[in-house]
Amino acid sequence: MKVLIIKNYITLFILILLLPTEVFSKDSENYYKSDNISNYFLGVVSANQDYNSDAFKYLKKVQLLKNIHSQFNLEFLRTLVLVEKFEKANSFAKDIWKEDELFFEADLLLGLNYFINKDYINAEKHFKRLNKLSRYNLIFDNFMGNILISWIKASEGNKKESFEVIEKIPKPYRHLTQTQNIFLECYFDSSETQKSFVNLIEDKEYNFSRYNFFLINYLISKNKIHEAEKVIQDSRKKYSSNILLKQTEFFLLNDIK
Repeated sequence: MKVLIIKNYITLFILILLLPTEVFSKDSENYYKSDNISNYFLGVVSANQDYNSDAFKYLKKVQLLKNIHSQFNLEFLRTLVLVEKFEKANSFAKDIWKEDELFFEADLLLGLNYFINKDYINAEKHFKRLNKLSRYNLIFDNFMGNILISWIKASEGNKKESFEVIEKIPKPYRHLTQTQNIFLECYFDSSETQKSFVNLIEDKEYNFSRYNFFLINYLISKNKIHEAEKVIQDSRKKYSSNILLKQTEFFLLNDIK
């Protein structure tokens, strides 16, 4: 706790040092009011401790920081999502979004909102920007954007292109490519879907046991009830402690009986 407090004091100190010079002019008294500093500090601390409602209460009072402090934008946007104020989050993301600046959370949120509303052109524009982040952060390395773009192509009915986009995911994410390919097969109702699930689950290099859940769900959707029951019985014997499989057995089989 002491380390957390010290860390956030340092954050506030750095914030003061990095504020643009115009802040120290006529509006400086607004930025540096004790209430504003206090609300920002309490908001950051609350967010770090997962007190999301408190974080929102404090951070919404200092939205004047949005044009001068990118860390505030990140904290506030995440908090809006965590307290399920999605319309406000989308509106705030639009307000702070800039063509010449990369902001992962803003582009992801805006892209998803356009995708949900079937505005695939704008959705793809934002998802492509997610791939650009790989220049600065290898964790993203062209997989997040490509997955989402692939699902845009699938939603547009473009089966061939949706699979081609998935193949652009870098090789280190081979397992991710495998699972996304299977979900696309499900979406397009491929005759190879069941076989692909079985091959995935039997992979010796990686534990894909949780995908028994999706295989069972797929079999039930095809009215292959006895096959689904057998998969549950076999997988429960092999992975007796798997909570997801226990829930699958309880919920899915009880629903169909």
